[in-house]
Amino acid sequence: MFAIVSNDKNINVYNFYTYECTERMMFSGHNQRTMSIDWFTNDMGFTTAGGDPNIFFYDLYGNDVTGG
Repeated sequence: MFAIVSNDKNINVYNFYTYECTERMMFSGHNQRTMSIDWFTNDMGFTTAGGDPNIFFYDLYGNDVTGG
């Protein structure tokens, strides 16, 4: 998997081998530009930080988003 930030705020996660990005692998949350992405150690999700004061945690397979 790899992640790309589109439109400065939206994160799309693609399958490295098929280049597929399904709708459930498209994430959003920040009100301002996404500044960084950090993958969990087990690659089951990632954390983002943005220009706004928020940090979000995304679970790829549970579709849980937490943060604030």
